[in-house]
Amino acid sequence: STKETIVNEASSLPSPQNSNSINSYFNYLYHDKHNQLYTTLVLNQEKSDEDDLSMQTYSNDPVRYKVDDNSSSHNFNPALRIEYTGSLKHEQYIRFRLSGNNNQNKYDRQYEALQNDKITLAYNTHAKENNYRVIPQLMYRKTVRKSDVLFVLLNYDHTYAHTQYDIDGQLSDDYQTKGEGRLTLGYAFRLKNKLKMTVQWADQLTYIDNKKESSLQHFFSPGLFMTYMINENNSIRFTTALESGDLGLQYRSLTEQRIDKYQIRRGNPEIKVLKFYLTGLTYSLNTPVFNLTYHTSFEVTTDVPYERVSYDESRNLFIHDYAIAKSGFDLVTGPRMKLNVIPGKLTFDLAGYYKKRVIHAWRKLDVNCFYASAKLLFIYKNFMASGQLITPQKNYDDVGVFYRTPLIYNFNVGYNLNNWNFELGTRNPFSTFVKKREYISDIYSSYSRNYGPKINDHVFYVNVSYRFNWGKKLTYKQIEIDKT
Repeated sequence: STKETIVNEASSLPSPQNSNSINSYFNYLYHDKHNQLYTTLVLNQEKSDEDDLSMQTYSNDPVRYKVDDNSSSHNFNPALRIEYTGSLKHEQYIRFRLSGNNNQNKYDRQYEALQNDKITLAYNTHAKENNYRVIPQLMYRKTVRKSDVLFVLLNYDHTYAHTQYDIDGQLSDDYQTKGEGRLTLGYAFRLKNKLKMTVQWADQLTYIDNKKESSLQHFFSPGLFMTYMINENNSIRFTTALESGDLGLQYRSLTEQRIDKYQIRRGNPEIKVLKFYLTGLTYSLNTPVFNLTYHTSFEVTTDVPYERVSYDESRNLFIHDYAIAKSGFDLVTGPRMKLNVIPGKLTFDLAGYYKKRVIHAWRKLDVNCFYASAKLLFIYKNFMASGQLITPQKNYDDVGVFYRTPLIYNFNVGYNLNNWNFELGTRNPFSTFVKKREYISDIYSSYSRNYGPKINDHVFYVNVSYRFNWGKKLTYKQIEIDKT
């Protein structure tokens, strides 16, 4: 009941994980003086079988449980991309791009709690996902007065998702469709090689439907991007824009998915598309000896979703879903310097930043953090050595869960000899990497310490590789592949 405090403690045990995947792609490229066409076909398959073994206790139950949470998945993800670019008369340029992918995923999960090797709680879940996404794009560009450019970009993003979820014979279906159309008009120009500026205006319509209700949202997205060259070594870049974005359809899914004995998770169809205003200012100083930049960015976000936990007394379950926060903002400011200690051989890269995040959720979530990074890179003939250090950080993730990451550092040395490459390296060899997460509300709180010994820390590795090629040597255009 809501008057009782239940504490669940879980300690992870060594857990086997097995997976294998096959990734393949096929490219075709044609080009002449005025036209270029290329296509990419991607076929990816993946299978995995994982056990999440733990010892668990509940404060309202004297029994200590051994929990075996086994999951297996089988995923098939084909994707296709076609792009045509053409040069027209009077310095005109057109590009058409079509990309799409289909994800067919299956997940099976068996959850068993055992006391003295006897099952006291068990449930099975089976999920099937069939998702596809199609993105056509059309871009037109015309050069005006030597260096000025007028451009038009038409973009549409269509996503469909169907999820079937079965828990102990109870089947639920979830359908979601999202269509996002965007028209962008822009003009880029420069003045006396001092000022480069791009002004753009975009209109966006977003349609969301889950077969029960639908919504249509409209956004204006103006933007200004400007770079001013003070002199040959000094420049200032200023950016300001209104934008929108979406975290994903999973935040709206009404399918209830079981977490454990007392908890389930589901989405909220009322979640809206994010709207945010961003502005940034960067100063750069370039000399033969060093490069210095100072960057400040400020971003205000509205309709931010955050994780919400409520208690259903009739079901004796905690319900995890998502609610809409009023607003939030992110501030990042700080310098970065790249120093050529020995030109062409030894470089030192040092950065330090202050960041602040505020989210107005069930209460004001506020965090401040100073963090820095340093990297030293030495290259001489066929030999290289590097070391990197990143200080601890703390922040809130996209749904309002607080986390801390510890100090990160790594070193490696390498040598190339006649197409052979040898590398010896280490990650966090003298410390334990533990990522801490916590969530605290009026009725629910959770704390976790996540670590992967011999994966994130105390790691020593050796890489040996040999590179060869054969056949007639040709020059190929690098084809972009977005693996999402």
